[in-house]
Amino acid sequence: MHQKIFFNNSNLQKKFSEFYKIYKKRPISKNDNGVKIEHSFFLFLVIKKLKPEYIIESGVFAGQSTWLIEKFCPKAKIYCFDTNLSNLYYKSKKAEYHENDLSKYDWSIIKNKNKALIFFDDHVSFYERLIFSKKNNFKHLVFDDNYPPLIGDCYSFKKILAGVDNEYLNYEYFQNPIIGKLKFYIKKIIGFKKFYGSREVTLLHNKIRIFDKKRYVKFKPKHKFFFLKNVKIYYEFPPIINLDVKKRWKKYKHLDQEFLKGIDVQKGIFDKADIRKLISRKDYLELSSQYNYFCYLRVKS
Repeated sequence: MHQKIFFNNSNLQKKFSEFYKIYKKRPISKNDNGVKIEHSFFLFLVIKKLKPEYIIESGVFAGQSTWLIEKFCPKAKIYCFDTNLSNLYYKSKKAEYHENDLSKYDWSIIKNKNKALIFFDDHVSFYERLIFSKKNNFKHLVFDDNYPPLIGDCYSFKKILAGVDNEYLNYEYFQNPIIGKLKFYIKKIIGFKKFYGSREVTLLHNKIRIFDKKRYVKFKPKHKFFFLKNVKIYYEFPPIINLDVKKRWKKYKHLDQEFLKGIDVQKGIFDKADIRKLISRKDYLELSSQYNYFCYLRVKS
Protein backbone atom coordinates (compact mmCIF):
# COMPACT_ATOMS: atom_id res chain seq x y z
CA MET A 1 0.00 0.00 0.00
CA HIS A 2 1.29 3.44 -0.95
CA GLN A 3 -0.16 5.35 2.04
CA LYS A 4 3.07 7.18 2.85
CA ILE A 5 3.57 10.01 5.33
CA PHE A 6 3.06 13.18 3.35
CA PHE A 7 1.90 15.32 6.31
CA ASN A 8 1.48 14.74 10.01
CA ASN A 9 -1.39 16.09 12.09
CA SER A 10 0.67 18.65 13.99
CA ASN A 11 1.71 20.24 10.68
CA LEU A 12 -1.88 20.15 9.45
CA GLN A 13 -3.10 21.97 12.55
CA LYS A 14 -0.43 24.66 12.26
CA LYS A 15 -1.38 25.41 8.66
CA PHE A 16 -5.12 25.65 9.24
CA SER A 17 -5.27 29.24 10.51
CA GLU A 18 -3.34 30.48 7.47
CA PHE A 19 -5.76 28.63 5.22
CA TYR A 20 -8.90 29.83 6.98
CA LYS A 21 -7.97 33.51 6.64
CA ILE A 22 -8.28 32.96 2.90
CA TYR A 23 -11.22 30.57 2.89
CA LYS A 24 -13.57 32.79 4.89
CA LYS A 25 -13.27 35.44 2.13
CA ARG A 26 -14.37 33.04 -0.63
CA PRO A 27 -16.74 34.45 -3.28
CA ILE A 28 -19.32 31.63 -3.06
CA SER A 29 -20.46 31.14 0.53
CA LYS A 30 -22.73 28.14 -0.23
CA ASN A 31 -20.84 26.10 -2.81
CA ASP A 32 -23.14 23.11 -3.25
CA ASN A 33 -21.63 20.52 -5.65
CA GLY A 34 -18.27 22.27 -5.39
CA VAL A 35 -15.31 22.23 -2.97
CA LYS A 36 -16.08 23.06 0.64
CA ILE A 37 -13.91 23.67 3.68
CA GLU A 38 -12.24 20.25 4.05
CA HIS A 39 -11.21 19.64 0.47
CA SER A 40 -10.25 23.30 0.06
CA PHE A 41 -7.89 22.89 3.03
CA PHE A 42 -6.32 19.76 1.56
CA LEU A 43 -5.80 21.50 -1.78
CA PHE A 44 -4.17 24.40 0.09
CA LEU A 45 -1.76 22.03 1.84
CA VAL A 46 -0.63 20.35 -1.38
CA ILE A 47 -0.16 23.64 -3.22
CA LYS A 48 1.83 25.18 -0.35
CA LYS A 49 4.04 22.11 -0.13
CA LEU A 50 4.73 21.72 -3.86
CA LYS A 51 4.69 25.41 -4.92
CA PRO A 52 3.79 24.51 -8.53
CA GLU A 53 4.37 26.85 -11.44
CA TYR A 54 1.42 25.36 -13.35
CA ILE A 55 -1.93 24.25 -11.94
CA ILE A 56 -4.39 22.39 -14.13
CA GLU A 57 -7.97 22.14 -12.95
CA SER A 58 -10.18 19.44 -14.45
CA GLY A 59 -13.73 20.21 -13.36
CA VAL A 60 -14.37 23.87 -12.63
CA PHE A 61 -18.11 24.08 -11.83
CA ALA A 62 -18.85 27.55 -10.33
CA GLY A 63 -15.22 28.60 -10.05
CA GLN A 64 -14.68 28.56 -6.28
CA SER A 65 -11.65 26.30 -6.52
CA THR A 66 -10.11 28.54 -9.19
CA TRP A 67 -10.43 31.52 -6.85
CA LEU A 68 -8.81 29.51 -4.05
CA ILE A 69 -5.96 28.36 -6.30
CA GLU A 70 -5.28 32.01 -7.23
CA LYS A 71 -5.00 32.92 -3.57
CA PHE A 72 -2.97 29.85 -2.59
CA CYS A 73 -0.46 30.24 -5.41
CA PRO A 74 -0.66 33.74 -6.99
CA LYS A 75 2.26 33.25 -9.41
CA ALA A 76 1.07 29.95 -10.92
CA LYS A 77 -0.21 29.68 -14.47
CA ILE A 78 -3.74 28.22 -14.24
CA TYR A 79 -5.49 26.08 -16.85
CA CYS A 80 -9.21 25.41 -16.31
CA PHE A 81 -11.01 22.58 -18.11
CA ASP A 82 -14.69 21.69 -17.98
CA THR A 83 -16.98 20.16 -20.59
CA ASN A 84 -19.69 22.61 -19.43
CA LEU A 85 -18.72 26.10 -18.29
CA SER A 86 -22.32 27.37 -18.04
CA ASN A 87 -22.26 27.04 -14.22
CA LEU A 88 -19.34 29.46 -13.89
CA TYR A 89 -19.92 32.16 -11.24
CA TYR A 90 -16.34 33.30 -10.65
CA LYS A 91 -14.12 33.68 -13.71
CA SER A 92 -10.45 34.39 -13.17
CA LYS A 93 -8.63 36.95 -15.29
CA LYS A 94 -5.44 34.96 -14.77
CA ALA A 95 -6.72 31.54 -15.85
CA GLU A 96 -6.95 30.03 -19.32
CA TYR A 97 -10.37 28.38 -19.86
CA HIS A 98 -11.21 25.45 -22.13
CA GLU A 99 -14.70 24.01 -22.56
CA ASN A 100 -13.55 20.47 -23.27
CA ASP A 101 -11.65 17.64 -21.61
CA LEU A 102 -8.01 18.19 -20.68
CA SER A 103 -7.06 15.07 -22.65
CA LYS A 104 -7.77 17.03 -25.85
CA TYR A 105 -5.04 19.59 -25.10
CA ASP A 106 -1.43 19.50 -26.30
CA TRP A 107 0.51 19.33 -23.04
CA SER A 108 3.92 19.57 -24.68
CA ILE A 109 3.51 23.28 -23.92
CA ILE A 110 4.65 22.52 -20.34
CA LYS A 111 8.28 21.48 -20.55
CA ASN A 112 8.90 20.70 -16.87
CA LYS A 113 6.04 18.53 -15.64
CA ASN A 114 7.66 18.31 -12.18
CA LYS A 115 6.49 21.91 -11.71
CA ALA A 116 2.88 21.09 -12.61
CA LEU A 117 -0.05 19.97 -10.43
CA ILE A 118 -3.33 18.56 -11.75
CA PHE A 119 -6.47 18.86 -9.61
CA PHE A 120 -9.06 16.30 -10.75
CA ASP A 121 -12.60 17.10 -9.66
CA ASP A 122 -14.44 15.79 -12.70
CA HIS A 123 -15.93 12.41 -11.67
CA VAL A 124 -14.08 10.62 -14.46
CA SER A 125 -12.53 7.18 -13.88
CA PHE A 126 -9.37 7.60 -11.79
CA TYR A 127 -7.80 4.73 -13.71
CA GLU A 128 -8.24 6.62 -17.00
CA ARG A 129 -6.87 9.79 -15.42
CA LEU A 130 -3.82 7.95 -14.13
CA ILE A 131 -3.16 6.54 -17.61
CA PHE A 132 -3.47 10.05 -19.06
CA SER A 133 -1.09 11.49 -16.45
CA LYS A 134 1.51 8.77 -16.96
CA LYS A 135 1.34 9.14 -20.74
CA ASN A 136 1.83 12.91 -20.51
CA ASN A 137 4.57 12.67 -17.89
CA PHE A 138 2.66 14.50 -15.12
CA LYS A 139 3.99 13.69 -11.66
CA HIS A 140 1.76 15.48 -9.12
CA LEU A 141 -1.98 14.78 -8.95
CA VAL A 142 -4.79 15.41 -6.48
CA PHE A 143 -8.21 13.79 -6.68
CA ASP A 144 -11.37 15.10 -5.06
CA ASP A 145 -13.93 12.31 -5.34
CA ASN A 146 -12.11 9.26 -4.00
CA TYR A 147 -15.27 7.34 -3.11
CA PRO A 148 -15.14 4.15 -1.02
CA PRO A 149 -16.67 0.90 -2.36
CA LEU A 150 -20.44 0.87 -3.15
CA ILE A 151 -20.64 4.67 -2.89
CA GLY A 152 -20.40 7.48 -5.43
CA ASP A 153 -20.46 7.83 -9.18
CA CYS A 154 -16.83 7.43 -10.25
CA TYR A 155 -14.23 4.67 -10.36
CA SER A 156 -11.87 5.77 -7.58
CA PHE A 157 -8.52 4.56 -6.26
CA LYS A 158 -10.25 3.26 -3.13
CA LYS A 159 -12.44 1.06 -5.33
CA ILE A 160 -9.48 -0.05 -7.44
CA LEU A 161 -7.43 -0.96 -4.36
CA ALA A 162 -10.41 -2.81 -2.87
CA GLY A 163 -10.93 -4.68 -6.15
CA VAL A 164 -14.59 -3.72 -6.65
CA ASP A 165 -16.67 -2.56 -9.62
CA ASN A 166 -18.00 0.97 -9.95
CA GLU A 167 -21.76 0.56 -9.94
CA TYR A 168 -23.59 3.84 -9.48
CA LEU A 169 -27.10 3.48 -8.08
CA ASN A 170 -29.52 6.14 -6.90
CA TYR A 171 -32.93 5.71 -5.29
CA GLU A 172 -35.99 7.92 -5.01
CA TYR A 173 -37.94 6.96 -1.90
CA PHE A 174 -41.64 7.50 -1.17
CA GLN A 175 -43.69 6.81 1.95
CA ASN A 176 -46.96 6.14 0.11
CA PRO A 177 -46.56 3.31 -2.48
CA ILE A 178 -49.71 4.37 -4.38
CA ILE A 179 -48.55 7.97 -4.83
CA GLY A 180 -45.08 6.68 -5.65
CA LYS A 181 -46.43 4.43 -8.42
CA LEU A 182 -48.53 7.29 -9.78
CA LYS A 183 -45.43 9.55 -10.02
CA PHE A 184 -43.48 6.74 -11.67
CA TYR A 185 -46.08 6.18 -14.41
CA ILE A 186 -46.56 9.91 -15.03
CA LYS A 187 -42.80 10.19 -15.60
CA LYS A 188 -42.97 7.13 -17.84
CA ILE A 189 -45.71 8.73 -19.98
CA ILE A 190 -43.80 12.01 -20.24
CA GLY A 191 -40.62 10.09 -20.95
CA PHE A 192 -37.96 8.91 -18.49
CA LYS A 193 -35.25 10.57 -20.57
CA LYS A 194 -36.53 14.01 -19.52
CA PHE A 195 -35.98 13.12 -15.84
CA TYR A 196 -33.18 10.54 -15.88
CA GLY A 197 -31.36 10.87 -19.18
CA SER A 198 -30.00 7.50 -20.36
CA ARG A 199 -30.11 5.90 -16.91
CA GLU A 200 -32.12 2.71 -16.34
CA VAL A 201 -35.20 3.19 -14.14
CA THR A 202 -37.00 0.44 -12.21
CA LEU A 203 -40.04 0.68 -9.90
CA LEU A 204 -39.63 -1.21 -6.61
CA HIS A 205 -41.99 -1.43 -3.61
CA ASN A 206 -41.19 1.86 -1.87
CA LYS A 207 -38.64 3.41 -4.20
CA ILE A 208 -37.49 4.01 -7.74
CA ARG A 209 -34.12 2.46 -8.60
CA ILE A 210 -31.91 4.50 -10.95
CA PHE A 211 -28.88 2.80 -12.49
CA ASP A 212 -26.32 4.82 -14.45
CA LYS A 213 -24.96 2.23 -16.88
CA LYS A 214 -22.61 4.76 -18.48
CA ARG A 215 -20.69 5.04 -15.22
CA TYR A 216 -20.41 1.30 -14.66
CA VAL A 217 -16.81 0.08 -14.66
CA LYS A 218 -15.89 -3.57 -14.22
CA PHE A 219 -12.86 -3.99 -11.96
CA LYS A 220 -9.95 -5.77 -13.62
CA PRO A 221 -6.73 -6.87 -11.89
CA LYS A 222 -4.72 -4.86 -14.44
CA HIS A 223 -6.23 -1.66 -12.99
CA LYS A 224 -4.72 -2.34 -9.59
CA PHE A 225 -1.47 -3.59 -11.11
CA PHE A 226 -1.10 -0.37 -13.12
CA PHE A 227 -1.67 1.68 -9.96
CA LEU A 228 0.88 -0.27 -7.92
CA LYS A 229 3.43 -0.19 -10.74
CA ASN A 230 3.20 3.53 -11.44
CA VAL A 231 2.44 5.24 -8.14
CA LYS A 232 5.30 6.40 -5.91
CA ILE A 233 3.23 8.11 -3.19
CA TYR A 234 -0.47 7.77 -2.40
CA TYR A 235 -1.72 9.84 0.52
CA GLU A 236 -5.31 10.19 1.76
CA PHE A 237 -5.96 13.25 3.89
CA PRO A 238 -7.77 12.67 7.20
CA PRO A 239 -11.01 14.58 7.86
CA ILE A 240 -10.78 17.85 9.81
CA ILE A 241 -12.89 16.29 12.58
CA ASN A 242 -13.94 12.67 13.08
CA LEU A 243 -16.26 11.88 10.20
CA ASP A 244 -19.99 11.92 10.94
CA VAL A 245 -20.86 8.84 8.87
CA LYS A 246 -24.63 9.31 9.19
CA LYS A 247 -24.40 12.91 7.94
CA ARG A 248 -21.94 12.16 5.14
CA TRP A 249 -23.67 9.15 3.62
CA LYS A 250 -27.32 9.95 4.49
CA LYS A 251 -28.51 9.69 0.88
CA TYR A 252 -27.39 6.04 0.64
CA LYS A 253 -30.46 4.68 2.40
CA HIS A 254 -30.24 1.37 0.53
CA LEU A 255 -26.96 0.53 2.29
CA ASP A 256 -26.93 -1.05 5.74
CA GLN A 257 -26.05 1.45 8.49
CA GLU A 258 -23.59 -1.00 10.02
CA PHE A 259 -21.81 -1.21 6.65
CA LEU A 260 -21.57 2.58 6.48
CA LYS A 261 -20.24 2.79 10.04
CA GLY A 262 -17.64 0.17 9.15
CA ILE A 263 -16.11 2.19 6.28
CA ASP A 264 -12.49 2.79 7.19
CA VAL A 265 -11.58 6.43 7.86
CA GLN A 266 -8.71 8.10 9.68
CA LYS A 267 -9.06 10.00 12.94
CA GLY A 268 -9.88 13.69 12.54
CA ILE A 269 -7.15 16.36 12.59
CA PHE A 270 -8.93 18.42 15.26
CA ASP A 271 -11.24 17.76 18.17
CA LYS A 272 -14.68 19.30 17.66
CA ALA A 273 -14.22 21.70 20.58
CA ASP A 274 -10.94 23.01 19.17
CA ILE A 275 -12.17 23.58 15.63
CA ARG A 276 -15.29 25.40 16.87
CA LYS A 277 -12.99 28.07 18.30
CA LEU A 278 -11.31 28.62 14.93
CA ILE A 279 -14.18 28.80 12.43
CA SER A 280 -17.68 30.23 12.11
CA ARG A 281 -20.76 28.17 12.90
CA LYS A 282 -21.75 28.25 9.23
CA ASP A 283 -18.39 26.83 8.16
CA TYR A 284 -18.49 24.26 10.96
CA LEU A 285 -21.71 22.89 9.45
CA GLU A 286 -19.78 22.15 6.22
CA LEU A 287 -17.68 19.57 8.05
CA SER A 288 -18.55 15.93 7.23
CA SER A 289 -20.79 17.11 4.37
CA GLN A 290 -18.17 16.56 1.67
CA TYR A 291 -15.17 14.60 3.01
CA ASN A 292 -14.30 12.00 0.41
CA TYR A 293 -10.77 10.68 1.00
CA PHE A 294 -9.21 13.55 -0.95
CA CYS A 295 -5.84 12.22 -2.05
CA TYR A 296 -2.45 13.29 -3.34
CA LEU A 297 -0.63 11.00 -5.73
CA ARG A 298 2.90 11.14 -7.08
CA VAL A 299 3.49 9.24 -10.30
CA LYS A 300 6.75 7.36 -10.81
CA SER A 301 9.11 8.57 -13.51
